[in-house]
Amino acid sequence: CLITLQDVDVSSDISLLRDVHTIYCVIQKTLNLRYDSEVHKVLGDDKGISFIIAFGLDIVHEDDASRSCSCALQVREIIANVGYSCAIGIAFGRVFCGALGHKYRSEYTILGNTMNLSARLMQSAKRKGKNIILLDNNTYKKLPSNKFDTKKIEPLSVKGRSVKIQAFELLSVKKISIGIHITGFYDNIWKRKRSD
Repeated sequence: CLITLQDVDVSSDISLLRDVHTIYCVIQKTLNLRYDSEVHKVLGDDKGISFIIAFGLDIVHEDDASRSCSCALQVREIIANVGYSCAIGIAFGRVFCGALGHKYRSEYTILGNTMNLSARLMQSAKRKGKNIILLDNNTYKKLPSNKFDTKKIEPLSVKGRSVKIQAFELLSVKKISIGIHITGFYDNIWKRKRSD
């Protein structure tokens, strides 16, 4: 899951770093407490501030795709509460994760097509508007059909892929309504008691 903050330029206003740090701390706490996940990296460059969130590194869950979508919706809300907007890309698949480098200087990193696709989805979400969350087809297929509202979008041309990819916009968690016909239930109990 890759998240970029929109309209945040710390090179022109260093005080924004305080907000970025607050966002990071709240996201990390949320990930640890609710999703068994973590912020893998915070990146700051000419494209802005981005967070890489990884699921299934330490603890793998059958529903990691669903967890990543729930997390993305919650992170979008956290960022909005601080007064910013974001773009999020989620891709599901195998990656390399581990130490990369020399024995004296190495870095724990995540590499692979899934990471690249997540970055491309994030960039497409950024071009599409504010607070957009895009999912790849693998993530979409792993989601329970009754949990999230999604919208199929036009296939995307992304860098590094010769064919267009199918993507979906994650809109919200579905509202579940439970309707129980209580009147009939109590009528049946009442009739039984009267006949006794």
